[in-house]
Order: sequence, then C-alpha cells, then structure tokens
Amino acid sequence: MEAREKIKVECLEPKEAWKLFQDKVGDETLNSHPDIRKLAKQVDERCGGLPLALITIGRAMAWKTTPGDWKYAIEMVKRCTLRKMENERLVEYWFCEEMLNEFDRISEAQVDGEDFVKMYDVIRVVVLWILCELEAKENNFFVKAGAQLFEEPDVKIWECAKRMSVMKNNIEVTRETPKCPNLHSLLLSENKLKVINDGFLQFIPHLTVLNLSNNSPLQAANIQNNELDKDYPEEDNVLNGGNENLIEELKSLQHLNILSMLPFTSMFALERFLSFNLFRCCTQELRLSGFKESNVFNVLCLENVECLQTLNLRNCENVEEIKMEKLHTWVSPGTSYTSPFHTLTSVSFQDCHKLTDVTWLILVPNLRYLRLVQCIKIEEILSQGKFGEVADVRVPCPIPFLKLEKLVLCSLWKLKSVYWDVLPFPCLKCIFVGICPELKKLPLNSDSAKGNRITIDGNEDWWAEIEWENEATRQTFCAFSDLILSFKF
Repeated sequence: MEAREKIKVECLEPKEAWKLFQDKVGDETLNSHPDIRKLAKQVDERCGGLPLALITIGRAMAWKTTPGDWKYAIEMVKRCTLRKMENERLVEYWFCEEMLNEFDRISEAQVDGEDFVKMYDVIRVVVLWILCELEAKENNFFVKAGAQLFEEPDVKIWECAKRMSVMKNNIEVTRETPKCPNLHSLLLSENKLKVINDGFLQFIPHLTVLNLSNNSPLQAANIQNNELDKDYPEEDNVLNGGNENLIEELKSLQHLNILSMLPFTSMFALERFLSFNLFRCCTQELRLSGFKESNVFNVLCLENVECLQTLNLRNCENVEEIKMEKLHTWVSPGTSYTSPFHTLTSVSFQDCHKLTDVTWLILVPNLRYLRLVQCIKIEEILSQGKFGEVADVRVPCPIPFLKLEKLVLCSLWKLKSVYWDVLPFPCLKCIFVGICPELKKLPLNSDSAKGNRITIDGNEDWWAEIEWENEATRQTFCAFSDLILSFKF
C-alpha cells in the first residue's frame, strides 16, 4: 500500500482484553450461572488479546447461558491457531453450488485480478462453530478439516451430508462406496490418498465440487480394482485398452463444473482425455509431465479446452519445440478474434531441458504468471523469428504480456532475451531472476512501468552486469528492487 511508516499494533493487555470480551458477551449472560464467568475468562485467555477474536467470539457467546455451551466454546477456540490468513477458493465453490446465479461464468463472478477470497482463521472457526450447531439439527455439513483423521468418515455420515470437508488430514484410502443422494461438495485435498476405490463417484449424482488436489501419492490410475503394471505410465494404463475406469467415473458426474487434473505423461493420454466434451468444458488445470514420445508438442491440441486457467509442463526432457500447427485461419481486418487461450492466466515450465523458446505465449493475452525453471537450452522467451511464422494470423494483441503480474526466471543458463524490444508492463509487479548469466538486458525503459511499481529481484553479480536502456531506466527500477544473495526454488 506504499505506506511510508509502519507501526506495529500490539495485542491488548489482559485487563483491556477482558473488558472488551465482557462488553461483547453482556452482563446478563455472564451472571446467568455461577460457573459462566470463570469459563468465560478461559475463553478470553484463549483469544490471546487479539481484538478480532475477542469481538467475534464474544458476540457469538452472547445469550449462551449454560456451562455446557461455554465448555464447548473452549474446545472450539483450542482448535484455532490464530494464523494470519487462509486462502480458500470460495467463489468457485459458490458458483458451482448455484449461489451466484446472476453470473453465467465463474470468471464473471470473480473480482478482476483476484483468485482467492481471504478469511481470517478466527472468523472461519466461528462459522464452523455455528455450522456445527446446525449440523446437529439437519446433518447438512460435515467439517473435519485438519482433525488428524486417518480414515474416511463413517458411511452413514456420507449418506446424510450435503457438504463435506475432510481436507488436511492423513486419509490414505477410501474403502467405502457410499450412496450420497444429497452430497454437493466434497473436499479431500491435502491428504495422503493413494487409492480411490472403484465406483467411488458413481453414487453421488449431484456432486458439483470435488477437490482432490495435493494428494501427492495419488495417481489417476488408482480408481480401479486391479494393481498397475509398474512398467507402464499410470495415465496410459488407465486411458489405454479396456481399462477406462477413470474416464467412466468422471463421466458419471453430470453436474461437474470444475476439474483440475493430475499429470498426463503422454500425448495419447492427453488427447484421449480431451476427446470427451465434458472434460474440455470443465478442465481448469492441466499438468503435462514426462512426455517422451515426441520432441514436438503441438499446443493447439488444447485450443478447445474452454476454461483452462493453469498449464504446467514439467520434466518434458525431449520436447524441443512447442508448435502452433493448424493455426492458419486468416482473420480479416475489423473482424473480432478471440484467442483459443483467452482464459489461460498461469503457465509454468520446469526441467524442459531441450526447449529453446516459448513464442506460442503470444496467443495468451491474459497471462498473469509466467515461470521458467531449469530449462537449460532456452535462449529466448519470445523469438522474433518464430513470431514472424504467425505474422499473417491475427494474434489477440500485437503487444505481449499486457496482463503479466509476475515473471520468474531461474537456472536458465543460455537465456539472452525476454523480448527483442521494450514493452509496456501496466500490470507487472515483480520480476525474479536467478542464475541467468547471459541475460544482460530486460525489455524495459523508463516508460515501461507507467507509474506502476515493478520490483526486480536478482543476485549481486547479475545486477552488476545488467545493461539498462538509459540512466533514467536504471534509476526507475533500481529504486524499487532488491539484491538476492541466495535462492530457494
């Protein structure tokens, strides 16, 4: 916020905190039972002098007049670690649950430039607390996030719940095949899932939100009865031959709105997956890992993925070139043209050791985040020669990177150029450069920022050799930037 002075705001002293808490609870409640004032003192102490916690929990406890209510409150506050902020993809979930019916697309519901809704942890705990009271009456919610669960919930709970979150636990296997006529949202992210049993999704007819992210041992092929032959890549085994349980499981989710996929390891598996209209319509994230059968990747195989937001290529060691084949449609002047990648906002390349450029990014007009790490042969981000290959095609915008917010360049030993001319960066906030010894110049001049503060992070040796357009450019960017003497990737 460009504040010129920072003032640390301390938590309240114990006497002040207790006074604030009493004010919010009210004397009538505190005097309603002989034990309540002593129990209220324990709740107050658990809040640690944090005003937001004292106010929120104090208001929630007003008119709670039994010792049982207050003992339960103490247990609930114990679960709250009072962390700063927690990111949750609430807007997407609300949209899928038809809570934002005034919007036709998720992108319209989101605030421009923001991917997350932030919720303070104390507020989250109080919301869960209220939901738990509703749960006792209606059994609509089951929330055991971070509760150290090692097994899935009892099948009877599955059958009653409308929304279930068991994220951030230690669940390794789903053994049951529950029938869940009411379940709309299921969050299983950040567990240790290895196996999802066959038929797991077939009896959840109204499921609209399914989050299985950050289960690193989980492979798509685990949605089956038989164990894999370890000599074959997981996705190939699922999508090839007669074993298509993954496809059949996901196809049964007729209300599916959002899908973030596990890594694909071959072009065949990717094309097979994208041959189904359901997946082309709802896939937001694709990860391509370990492609070995070809040295060329035709990126236009993704042009019909309607809402693709994130694309990651990793360990594609044989891929030398990313082509834009079939891009030959002439668009006459004055005709509106929508890029096939207009929804794409985040692209990452890592350990693609033979790749030399990523010029295809000229087709990504709304790119916000670009990351290249350990692509040791890449010499140019956008190649002027390759740009000319599609000069007779109407690209979304002749000036690239107009929406770019963050650029990360790490361990690119041969990188010499981001772009062959200076560029405006109206949205750029940060450039991070680590171990790019040949990158002597950035596509910047004193007008590139246009009042926007751009931070450039790089090590001392790189800063010493960088060539600026002129002295005004050097002063503009050195004023905001930092020397980074060590890196963690």
